[in-house]
Amino acid sequence: MEYHLRTKLNGNIAMTSCFHENSFLQRDRSLYKFIWVRHGTLDVEVDHVVNNDCKDELLFHEFFHVFQNGIERPPRKSVNNELEACLAQYLYSDSKSSSYFAVVIDRDFRPILVALASCIDKRTGYLKEGISYDEFHEKYVAALDFIAKTPPYNGSDWMRDQAGYNEHPFPKLVQLLNQHL
Repeated sequence: MEYHLRTKLNGNIAMTSCFHENSFLQRDRSLYKFIWVRHGTLDVEVDHVVNNDCKDELLFHEFFHVFQNGIERPPRKSVNNELEACLAQYLYSDSKSSSYFAVVIDRDFRPILVALASCIDKRTGYLKEGISYDEFHEKYVAALDFIAKTPPYNGSDWMRDQAGYNEHPFPKLVQLLNQHL
């Protein structure tokens, strides 16, 4: 099956059962790749990280980027947006089961992300009671620093866009968590 569409997201969406046979799609760097495996296993590469134990939170991460940017604007190569999506993915995964979490960025990033998430109230996205802004900010900057030095996020086309001191850096996470769905 083949379906190809140029989108307002400044990219392409393709639905195909034979991506591996289509060299045009493989070379298309603007292509959004969403994969749904109903049976069996699959190795998925997201941002140059191969994962063979995929569950729905990887799709959640990518759809969170769409939520961040909207459908009218092209996606931003933002280190802060990537960190917000990783944090949203972690909270989503943790709400389902604390025993599983897909590797995001790389294995060394997980404890940094978990430390940052420990500062966040999972119901509101704001700081937990008793957590100082200084403690949160230190963990936030450590997470940004880690992502910003990791390929492909260290490329010249990626913006760091760190939130200022005493600004909340995750507005879309707060918005999502406060919808009370």
